[in-house]
Amino acid sequence: MAVDTQFKGSLTLGAAVPTALTAQAAISASAGLALPELTAQLEGLGQVSAALAVGAPDLTATINAALDTVASLQAAISGPTVTLQASAVLDAIAEVQASLGALQAQLQLAADLGVQLGSAGVHLYTARGAPASQLGDALRSELIAHPVGGSGDSVGAVLLAAKAPSTLVQLGSFFGVALS
Repeated sequence: MAVDTQFKGSLTLGAAVPTALTAQAAISASAGLALPELTAQLEGLGQVSAALAVGAPDLTATINAALDTVASLQAAISGPTVTLQASAVLDAIAEVQASLGALQAQLQLAADLGVQLGSAGVHLYTARGAPASQLGDALRSELIAHPVGGSGDSVGAVLLAAKAPSTLVQLGSFFGVALS
């Protein structure tokens, strides 16, 4: 049984692993969409927080607050009321800041992954259709025909091999090649 080997080319890591490139793009897109909304929420909550600044009460303010309390009690009897609590606003600000921090971490991960996936010089070879004992000779022939680097250069390699048809399909899908 002959081994079908092919040199797929010198690629970036992202081109060699298209699913990783797709994942990186999805992370960037989803984080990028959420960032403006969270920033707007934080700005709005900051404005509410500033409006709730607490100062030393004066007698006029105390009387007005008492009158407001009476008015609030009267309104409560007749319908719902809305109140703002500084602690609730501060809690909401902390929650949005935590979300922004997580989002910024995702964006940094996506950027770092993008740099790695843009690295050039990955040489992709495929082999299929023969016992594992014949892979070495077949890949040797392909490496001679399409060498990595110059003659005598030291290189590194990772060989992923699978036997089960479903695993071959998944492995091929991951690398964007047909292995089954």
